[in-house]
Amino acid sequence: MAKGASVIKILAFNGSPRIGGNTDDMIDQILAGARTKQVAVEKVNLNALKMDGCQAMESCRKTGVCAHVDAFTPYYKKIDEADCLVIASPIYMGRVTGQMKCFLDRLYPYIDENFKSRMRPGKKAVVAMLWAASSEGAGRQEVEYWSGYFSVHMKVAAQIGFPGMAKIGAFRKDSRAMTEAYNAGVKLVGGG
Repeated sequence: MAKGASVIKILAFNGSPRIGGNTDDMIDQILAGARTKQVAVEKVNLNALKMDGCQAMESCRKTGVCAHVDAFTPYYKKIDEADCLVIASPIYMGRVTGQMKCFLDRLYPYIDENFKSRMRPGKKAVVAMLWAASSEGAGRQEVEYWSGYFSVHMKVAAQIGFPGMAKIGAFRKDSRAMTEAYNAGVKLVGGG
């Protein structure tokens, strides 16, 4: 690493219950693009966490800290320390997976009582989703919705979504999707 260059910390959240599936492949391709710079990466399989949903305790609105302690608790510090987030999920029944929705609900402490973001300024994200249906519209609204949510907290460097991903391995076989995901990773770390 060049003198003075800093390592970019990336935290990638996978909302798919399937390890090694299309969402995992999509994240790997985004991270391949991000590796054009010096990065430290942690991939988080949300399905593997014993994470509860938001318990609506509301104390986090005042304190910025979730009072509920479970397997997700250590990830608040990791989110705070990360420079970039990758938010990736398949779309089931027109929405992100239950695992991803649970994760998103647990981000509530990052919104203060005046609905302003508590996240450290300067963070960037890629919002990436894929879905089985062959039409763009089937998942595009969900990509737009969650990109809008994250834009309150950080710069969304790229928002990508891919239809027709019903079969395992479909993502790797789609050269357009592979290129777009790689380019999203490059944009995430400031290139392109």
